[in-house]
Amino acid sequence: MAYLLLRQNIQRHKADGRATRNNKDILVLTSTHRREKEMQERLAGQMPTHDNRAIANESIDKNRRYRQIKEILADCGQLTAKEVAVEMQRRGYAPTSERNLSAPRLTELSIKGVVEPVGTKKCRYTGRNVSVFSLREEQE
Repeated sequence: MAYLLLRQNIQRHKADGRATRNNKDILVLTSTHRREKEMQERLAGQMPTHDNRAIANESIDKNRRYRQIKEILADCGQLTAKEVAVEMQRRGYAPTSERNLSAPRLTELSIKGVVEPVGTKKCRYTGRNVSVFSLREEQE
C-alpha cells in the first residue's frame, strides 16, 4: 500500500515538475505533501494560537492543581514557582518539573488571595531572582 502511494506521489511530482533524481528528495516531498493535508488552514482574522491556548486552558483541572499547590506550600513553607513544580513532580502530581506547571496557578491563587509573594531570592535552578510564595494567613 505504501509503495503504491509512493509511486502515485512520484508520478504526481513528475507531472508537477518537482521530481528529482534522488529518491530521498521525492520521499521528503511526499511526506511534506502529506503533512500539508493534515494541517488546517488559518482563516482570515482567526488566531490559531489563541484558540489552542484557550482549549489547553480549559482542559486543566485547576481546582486539583490549586489543592496540590496549597498542600505543598502548607508542608514546605515558602517556595518559588520552580521549587513548587519540582515538589509536584517528586510527589507524582506532575510528569515533569517544568515551572509552567505551577507558575500560572500560583498567579491565579495570588489574585484570589490564597497565596502571596513574600519576597525574592536567587533560584537555585536558574540563578535568577524569582518570587517566593507562601500560603496567606487567615485574617480574622
